[in-house]
Amino acid sequence: YQRRVHGTLSECLFFFATLRVMAGFPRVRSLLRDCFSFLMWCICSSMTVILRPPKKSGRQVTARVYDKVFHPLCEKTGIWPDYTEGFFKSGEETYDEAQENQLRHLLTQVGADRSPAFRLLDAGCGNGRLLDIAQDLGCAASGITISIEQQQLCQARGLDVRLCSFEMVHQEFQAELGCFDAVIVNGSSEHLLLPEDLAGGGDRMRAARVEGLFRPLFALLKPGGRIIVTCIHFRHERQLTEDIWNHAPMTYFASRHPYHFQSCILYHFYGGWYPVVGDYESIACELGATTVMDYDATEHYRLTSREWMVRFNHFFRNNVWYVATQMGKVFWQDPMFFFTCYLHWMYMSWGWQFIPNPTTDGKSPFVHKWLMFEKALPR
Repeated sequence: YQRRVHGTLSECLFFFATLRVMAGFPRVRSLLRDCFSFLMWCICSSMTVILRPPKKSGRQVTARVYDKVFHPLCEKTGIWPDYTEGFFKSGEETYDEAQENQLRHLLTQVGADRSPAFRLLDAGCGNGRLLDIAQDLGCAASGITISIEQQQLCQARGLDVRLCSFEMVHQEFQAELGCFDAVIVNGSSEHLLLPEDLAGGGDRMRAARVEGLFRPLFALLKPGGRIIVTCIHFRHERQLTEDIWNHAPMTYFASRHPYHFQSCILYHFYGGWYPVVGDYESIACELGATTVMDYDATEHYRLTSREWMVRFNHFFRNNVWYVATQMGKVFWQDPMFFFTCYLHWMYMSWGWQFIPNPTTDGKSPFVHKWLMFEKALPR
């Protein structure tokens, strides 16, 4: 248990000592930040042993980050109206304008603005902004989420939002199988995979995506109906190791391996795993669908991430007491989750995903894609 939670003290000391010798004399600010992070890890790992918070399932990890971290911030600050990237057509838009551009663009692509009584599902609807716009266009729109806070927020505005996971969506809408014109999965499919799927390797992960995402959603569609999936992808297939899900991110923070660091953040903070470029297209083809849109939106996500960081930092500097209060609640519920939140913010790992890197031929190590698939017509 102790190995899974925090490794050993000597291991981490060795990582730091080796790092600093190899890197030479770093800037004082960076060194102080690292030392403070190490102290935070010692405190959080010790408190974890004392408090022994219950282990959460993959779905509970995802619900926790939205209910306990993002929702309070959004409700208090309006940092973001919803949790998706913008579409910066001219480059001069504000983030809020760019996000509305993206939502309207996705709705236009599936034809929601051209058909009366268009039946639409937003799978992983967040705070329901896409549903608001869809209803304004005259669509009969529904959404699903695994976050109670998001469901309540949407229902308070009169939106049809159900508490439901991807795997159960065909049962939730059993009376409407084959009746939907389109399904939009806007940035939520990376939360699909569970720990046991990762442990099972590539075949298990592929099977989970087929049976847990694509097959249930295609079952809802009419022939000729369309699914749009926006999702961050690994640019290249990566080796999965047991350490990624058995250790907290401290091990990889100390080793300074960016891929491992971000992978640990993804797994322990958000819950889930990214597909590799080409995964979704091959699954859709296997199920008889055609890929009709493949758009690289990585730059749009990079600009969005930069705007998020500016807004976060501005709010944190001016609302220290509120942030401390909220994060204090997180700390007492799960100290290592608190530490993961801290690392994610302090080292800006989110934005790193979209920055060109010499190790990936000058491209970003991750790529964000907007994909659209069309269900085959009956022969």
